[in-house]
Amino acid sequence: MEFARRTWKCLVYNVTDLWVALAALIALVVGVSLVASLAITVIGGLAALVATLVACRWMAEWERHRLNTLLGTDLSRLTPVGPPANEGRLARLTRHIDAVGWRAFGYWWLKQVTAPIGFALTVAVWSGGLALVAMPAYRRHLPGDTARLLITDVDSGRAQGWAVAAGAGLLFVAPFVTLAVGRGHAALANALLRPGRVTDLRRQLGVATERRDLAVEAADAERRRIERDLHDGAQQRLVALAMSLGMAKEKFADEPDAARALLDEAHGEAKAAMVELRNIARGIHPAVLADRGLDAALSGLVARAPIPVALTVGLGSGVGLGPGVGLGSGVGLGSGDIDGGRLPAAVEGAAYYVVAEALTNLAKHAEATRASVTLARQGERLVIAVTDDGRGGAVIRPGGGLAGLDERVRSLGGFVHLSSPVGGPTNLLVELSCAS
Repeated sequence: MEFARRTWKCLVYNVTDLWVALAALIALVVGVSLVASLAITVIGGLAALVATLVACRWMAEWERHRLNTLLGTDLSRLTPVGPPANEGRLARLTRHIDAVGWRAFGYWWLKQVTAPIGFALTVAVWSGGLALVAMPAYRRHLPGDTARLLITDVDSGRAQGWAVAAGAGLLFVAPFVTLAVGRGHAALANALLRPGRVTDLRRQLGVATERRDLAVEAADAERRRIERDLHDGAQQRLVALAMSLGMAKEKFADEPDAARALLDEAHGEAKAAMVELRNIARGIHPAVLADRGLDAALSGLVARAPIPVALTVGLGSGVGLGPGVGLGSGVGLGSGDIDGGRLPAAVEGAAYYVVAEALTNLAKHAEATRASVTLARQGERLVIAVTDDGRGGAVIRPGGGLAGLDERVRSLGGFVHLSSPVGGPTNLLVELSCAS
């Protein structure tokens, strides 16, 4: 079945390739003509050359989709990296005259040779085979009851039998010829339409730069949050504690009962400050996460949630997470099913942060009565799904908690998908790379 599917896709590509090449030839001729006619002025000739190369690149991008769809190639985009902010108009114009554009230009000229050859071979084996196999149906209607086959006349039953056998042989080899022609087209495309090493490095550098910026922004936001929590919480309690101890010291000799009350108040402030400091430390990186792993850390986090939260953790490699995860989805993952080893520390920290931030937003805004948290490892990916039955309407706003979550996840090469229609439910899906 797979062989037949590939054959038919390749047949469609080979047959349509001739017409695509003819359309490209028209564009090439027009482009070259414009360059030749406008070459008398440098700016005009340069503009015509850039337009021609951009057209070749655009056609190559469309061809890439056709190749990937019909021939199963994995060609990536040819789009160049965006220009720097301080790039001038002339540099912006000449940036398109690069190796990618010239390779696309050469590809379409070579296509004028390979496309007709591939078309002729494909059509010949299929139409020739069908014509020979069907000869008994139409030979008697030909003049003289004779069919002309190259230099041989088929005018008898024996010759007709040989012709049918030859046609059957052609139909047998036709799929292999079709696939061979398609492999030739794919090889040409891989040689000329695949982005060069420099382009790939530039694209990777752009992705790395974006992740670095996101990581810096996430770290800065985390620093400001810790500073705010310390200033508004633990620091204020410690100030109150110091004041209570100072007043108790003054009243200790003359008013022991008042001093005792102040000491009791200071003791309560000290305990509250310890709790807040512990919560802040837990928000940075809980000790249980480093000591006992993600499952234990999330169990403690869920236990402190203000509403019932069902936690399902499955970190064994190959565990599936069904589509449409939600409350009562019945994902078959036993809690604590960790047979794939510990995840990288950065991934565990990010996963803990994701669940903590999601539960915090849920408690503040969702008005939910129950929620579920599901983690599943799928190969080199960790998928986290947080669902609640609240009022919905959640969006990722700049400066909000979900925006910080999104920045932190994207800095690690992951992505966040939020579905929260008004009226609920809210589904937060986060995917992280587990590759170390």
